[in-house]
Amino acid sequence: MESRLSFSPRLAVLVASLSLGVILGGAGPGPVAGLTEAEEAKVGRSYLREVHQCLKNHWDPTDITTGDIRGLSASVWVRISSSGKLSDYRVERSSDVSAFDRAVEKAIRRCDQVSRPPREIRKRILQYGIEIEFRPAD
Repeated sequence: MESRLSFSPRLAVLVASLSLGVILGGAGPGPVAGLTEAEEAKVGRSYLREVHQCLKNHWDPTDITTGDIRGLSASVWVRISSSGKLSDYRVERSSDVSAFDRAVEKAIRRCDQVSRPPREIRKRILQYGIEIEFRPAD
């Protein structure tokens, strides 16, 4: 049985109601000089897709039965370095199921590296990191 996971990435520097379930925290002073909020959001969505794909490729919930995974979610803050290394993370909201939380952390460690954050949003990603919500797909 194949387990699917959908991610709801959250980047604290873009605008609300974007695709991929991006929910933004409103932190930061507004868009980068020279970019509209929509342009910054487009750059951010593209980068988040890459991070999402890397984490999805490394998600392995084999220690969790399908029934146990349904309805679970965990939110994890991830720091991405200027080189694209996933350099630090912390669980912001646990699923309260240790096997699920361990699978989330393992996906982050296995992903390890993505491309450099785009120039247009690099400063904000370095300053705020990103928050990703892991939850099984319906």
